[in-house]
Amino acid sequence: PLHNDEDPDENKQEQEEKFDVSAPRPYDIVIYGATGFTGSIAAHEFTQRYATSNINFKWAIAGRNQQKLSTLRTSLVSDFNRQIDDLSKIVPLSNTPNYLHDANTVQLQQTKREYISTLPILIGDVNDDSALSTIIRSASLLICCIGPYRLYGDKVIALCAKYGTHYVDICGEPDFIERSAFKYYNLAQSTGALIVSACGFDSIPSDMGVLFIDQFYTANQSMCSSIDGYLTGSSPDGYQVHDTTLQAAVYGFNDADNLRKLRKQVEEEKGDSYRVSRQQILRVGPKQSVHKELYFWSEHVSKYSMLFPFADSAVVSNSQGLSAALLRRQGIHRKPFPQYAAYISFNSYWNVLQAVSIGGLGSFLVNYEFGRNLLLNYPSAMTFGVFSESGPSEKQRATQTFSFKFFAKGYSKALCKKTGYDVDKLNQLNPDYNLAASVSGKDIAYSGTCKILIECAIVLLQEKERINAGDVDKACPAVKGGVFTPSTVFANTSLIQRLNEAGITFQIEEYPENEKEDEENDDGDEYKEMPLSAPLLDGNGQEEEDDDIPGGFEVIQKPEEDDVNVKVNANPTDDDEDYDYNKFKNLDDDDVPQ
Repeated sequence: PLHNDEDPDENKQEQEEKFDVSAPRPYDIVIYGATGFTGSIAAHEFTQRYATSNINFKWAIAGRNQQKLSTLRTSLVSDFNRQIDDLSKIVPLSNTPNYLHDANTVQLQQTKREYISTLPILIGDVNDDSALSTIIRSASLLICCIGPYRLYGDKVIALCAKYGTHYVDICGEPDFIERSAFKYYNLAQSTGALIVSACGFDSIPSDMGVLFIDQFYTANQSMCSSIDGYLTGSSPDGYQVHDTTLQAAVYGFNDADNLRKLRKQVEEEKGDSYRVSRQQILRVGPKQSVHKELYFWSEHVSKYSMLFPFADSAVVSNSQGLSAALLRRQGIHRKPFPQYAAYISFNSYWNVLQAVSIGGLGSFLVNYEFGRNLLLNYPSAMTFGVFSESGPSEKQRATQTFSFKFFAKGYSKALCKKTGYDVDKLNQLNPDYNLAASVSGKDIAYSGTCKILIECAIVLLQEKERINAGDVDKACPAVKGGVFTPSTVFANTSLIQRLNEAGITFQIEEYPENEKEDEENDDGDEYKEMPLSAPLLDGNGQEEEDDDIPGGFEVIQKPEEDDVNVKVNANPTDDDEDYDYNKFKNLDDDDVPQ
């Protein structure tokens, strides 16, 4: 273990000047904030992954309290031994199907058992610059579990950017995420540090879900225009959220004006900015209609719903802006990105009233210091038990499930080919190719979040070369350093596949089956442009009713129970032409619609 006295103040400057960001580090992964509520769960999730697969990282746990870290290590050792004992009795986990058949398994298990029995403990308070620097310099990647991040995370990201240490967190605070990029993107780029926020439930299901759907459209040589996401869930034993989430929300509402100012500052940046502003991200199709009512009845999920009050939409937009900027610098100027709106749905009208009451009371109280103090000091009483200082019980976490239901609208391969994939022409037409998809799992805020976080860390380390290289032909940017949100970094990786294997399931649930038939019946007539406001016509030139139009705006029906879990092959057939984004390489930024 590293100790604070290994980095004396008198040698600090000299050590920093000599530090080589490309040199090997003592640890592949350090979990910082490991004794917190979520940090402890993350450490146990990593231990399970470590025990049940062939990964053999050198790793450590870190925080400010030696005694708590020692207690945690004892628990992790016990957890590891239990996992190994179970593996000798049962079939291995789905994400490690060949683990027990490896000839070196016994030796590897013994090596890991010896390592975890003396698992390194690193001590460093976030306010102790010397100790924190020592921890960050010792790690190839830091898993950061200290929140609220706006209070404790800035210095951590600054040092990771400085020392070239890769970083993942579970931050769902848009102001912190976007401000970190504004302050440290160039520094992280210079050292090659890949700093990725929002690698938990905030906001992998939305951010990677939108990417998943967009890539499905692209693989089928079509274009996605817009996506509506609805969070649904079930908590048969109730579910209390830990009050750190409430703290982040309180501070976030209080800083809303600062976030608006920051976004305006980004928009006004001249030259080669690290991010395309929200208004300049290229879209295709009609402007998305967003429900801004206090609440509404959604026909998609047959539940009362309202706008999702957390970071998802902001994170998706941030990722798209970062990806667009990278792609433009790499020669792709006209890659359109789907519009996205996120909603939360409720299982009963009582739940709606509860949410409206808590939201209304909270939005009033955050405007005043006394109100913020009430929310922060009495979380359970002020939120009717939704938040608590203890978080959910083991039983509540074991029985809670979630699903993000996505409903996408886009343009079919046939229509795209007829328009030559011309965004301006497609903008005059109604989308004709709709589908439904989902991302689902268990224990939305903690075990589920930590599974996601751990897979993000492992993928970043194991597939860094793929991330650095990108795949411009598939509109996956080359990412060689900077401050990001997930889909920009993980677009060209196996993250979605790994999450599926870990129990966070991404799938296409419903898609048009008549497109191929439509192509075969195409009579080759000259394509006729039609203004968006014009009525759609049937083959005889007669107006059709909206609900009779295959693939029209509102034709997505609730999937039948038996059809929900149908898996879809998203790969085009061998004789199909790939959608070539390189055709846009010679276009200038001035040609991009604002």
